[in-house]
Amino acid sequence: MIIEQRTCIYCGSDSSLIKEHVIPASFFGWRSSDSDKQWIVTGCETCNKLAGSYTCFSIPEKSTYLIKRYKQYFKKVLSTPFWTEEELGELQYTLRTAVITGLEAKGVINQKLKHLTEVSEYDIDYLRPLWVDRWMKEERKKQKLLNNKKQKQ
Repeated sequence: MIIEQRTCIYCGSDSSLIKEHVIPASFFGWRSSDSDKQWIVTGCETCNKLAGSYTCFSIPEKSTYLIKRYKQYFKKVLSTPFWTEEELGELQYTLRTAVITGLEAKGVINQKLKHLTEVSEYDIDYLRPLWVDRWMKEERKKQKLLNNKKQKQ
């Protein structure tokens, strides 16, 4: 399944859009092609960069991870204090412009965090590829067998 839209599926941004793998291609040990569309979505470069090769198996899962990464990466911007119009009026032009730019950046990041939170609450079963649950069940069985063998030794 490929989800193509005009905004990032995670944060809602409409700039620097690229194809993004919900399940990283590195997880499989090969680069997926366009024929492997079941985990390719439209994402922005920022979300793609912040997610890196973190392995998750659904859009809501990745959104939850991205919320944490956004808060870490944009910690300084998010800590920008609120300024009243009166306080801004007392500043010289250059400093006032810098403060306003910081406040605007904080607003953009907060808007992205709001969208990420909404996406993280989507119905996970609908957005998770069917094979993932079967694969995870098999991996748990393998891990259980390995643990049993270790205990017997």
